[in-house]
Amino acid sequence: MGLKPLKDGLPDDDDEDHNSVDDVEDSNSQITTAVTMKYCKKWAGVAVKQMNHMNAVHQVEGFFVLVSTDVQGTVFELGGSPLGESYIKLLQAKNDPFKQFRVWAAGLAAQARLTGLPVGPPKPMKKKRDAEGPWDLVDCHKNQTSMTDQLRDRLKTVTRGERSNGWPGTDTLETLTSLGVRCIIKPEATQLRIEDLCKPTKTMKAIPVLRVLEALHKGWFILEREEEVGTSNHSNSDQNRELVHQDSIGTHRQSSPGDDESDDDEEDFYT
Repeated sequence: MGLKPLKDGLPDDDDEDHNSVDDVEDSNSQITTAVTMKYCKKWAGVAVKQMNHMNAVHQVEGFFVLVSTDVQGTVFELGGSPLGESYIKLLQAKNDPFKQFRVWAAGLAAQARLTGLPVGPPKPMKKKRDAEGPWDLVDCHKNQTSMTDQLRDRLKTVTRGERSNGWPGTDTLETLTSLGVRCIIKPEATQLRIEDLCKPTKTMKAIPVLRVLEALHKGWFILEREEEVGTSNHSNSDQNRELVHQDSIGTHRQSSPGDDESDDDEEDFYT
């Protein structure tokens, strides 16, 4: 393309051409193919000179691709700085991604015209985190469903079918006591608190759900049935209350100011 660095500053595009195109765009009229091609060629020529100037003065390289999104593909302009043009020729000799870009852009524009939806940049894909263990299904909704099913099944088993409609989300300890069930959280479950279980499963946040799933998987959370309620020194209600008290003490000893996650932390956890 015979490019030479500019020494006397950047050229200005013809104001008349700019005004003519702007007037046509402002009036929402059809821009003819000839006007479009003329404007793009003029723009490309100015852009090449500017890139050569940037290369000579600032040691900056670059290139551009102009394609029309009409069916005929009337506009197809390539250009750039010296290394930019070398890169263009290098890729053209291989698989010519610039022609592929023209087809891709025309296809998106055609889809936008058919659907009436604007063409926008693709949304970045969120990177999935790694699973913490076999109990972790990575997806927060799947984890919540898994936890809900396991709690329901274990409570149904320990009550011998007396309680089969799921985990009691309200008055949890009182309900367990009335069923003759005692819940035990082993010391190994350092991050699980009894308060995490005293709420509806559908309202639990992502990280407490994971703690429950881990405890269920590793046998750190146990539901036991008291065959003879009231025959021991302490009733189930007293034992469950003691569990809350002990768990609260253990939590104060082991927790730190950063243990309580905010909603934003829950969101970031699954990104």
